[in-house]
Amino acid sequence: MCRNKSESILDFVIALEATLGYRLKSEISHRLASRGAYLLGTDPATRERYYCIFKALYHIRSRIAHGDIATAKVPEFFVEAITTLDYWKGDWSKETDLFKVRHIADVARQVTRQILIEFIKKPSLLNEDSLLKLELGL
Repeated sequence: MCRNKSESILDFVIALEATLGYRLKSEISHRLASRGAYLLGTDPATRERYYCIFKALYHIRSRIAHGDIATAKVPEFFVEAITTLDYWKGDWSKETDLFKVRHIADVARQVTRQILIEFIKKPSLLNEDSLLKLELGL
């Protein structure tokens, strides 16, 4: 079960890379998170929370891609962000590790779905210049 959820996280974040990370060659984690935050966030506080989610998911993806399985260990800012943005309700510290990994996979699925919907609504986003402007908040 945990391996399936790890693979699920990997797949969803690869989809995020394919869209938000289009033509990136450096600072991929930061720039992908910035692009995602500006695409989904409507104000500075919300963008900051989305930035934290994308950064954490990309870090988890990296661990999985390099041979680790997803673990329940995530930064506190990730938990705060998913709680504030209503991806999670409850006490994270009281959940089992297996449940936490399942929920990380669910968050990855949800934000990937939201990003893909934005790209469907605005196909012109899949353009290096448009993504750079998005990344810069323009």
